[in-house]
Amino acid sequence: QVKRARGDLKGALPEVRTSLSRLEALRAAPSSLDLRTSFFAPYQDVFVFTLDTLLELHRREPAAGYDARALEVAERARARSLLDALTRAGAGSPPAVARPLSAREIQAALAPGVLLLEYALGEPRSFLWVVSARALHAYELPPRRVLEEAARRAHGLLADSRRTLARPPAQAALTDLSRRLAAPAVPEIGRASWWGRV
Repeated sequence: QVKRARGDLKGALPEVRTSLSRLEALRAAPSSLDLRTSFFAPYQDVFVFTLDTLLELHRREPAAGYDARALEVAERARARSLLDALTRAGAGSPPAVARPLSAREIQAALAPGVLLLEYALGEPRSFLWVVSARALHAYELPPRRVLEEAARRAHGLLADSRRTLARPPAQAALTDLSRRLAAPAVPEIGRASWWGRV
């Protein structure tokens, strides 16, 4: 954080990589799942900090591949969450299921005309990746608290939308939520034949 605050974003990356590796090693150490989960919950901030740093570098150097590296960090965090959920459920954790995918592997899995929208929510900002077989783009979104508030509002109004009078507010809330989540990607979505969200 000190290096980043001083403007040395590239210098901060090795430090963050070391932190993530050490946290993963500690997390894998024998202990109860509840202890590991509660102890490491705050360290999700390390993943968010890493994403934020990589995507700030991407903003400064769009052709350097930092957006793909950030997507891979998001996949690593998602794989960790999956492993924890499988362990908590007593289902085990097959390595192939929880192995994070590289950006190229994700792209190779997509058929032409198909888009993958992947989100990472955080503070002070969230992120959206739009991935196709040929391209990968990263966009900045509002902070987690703003998106969650919009989602809760839309959900609450949608539950009441069976009444005719409640439909316009529900529609407005859903439109607002859609705008917040997907507005930067609208041109790409319009060109796709199918898209989904992870």
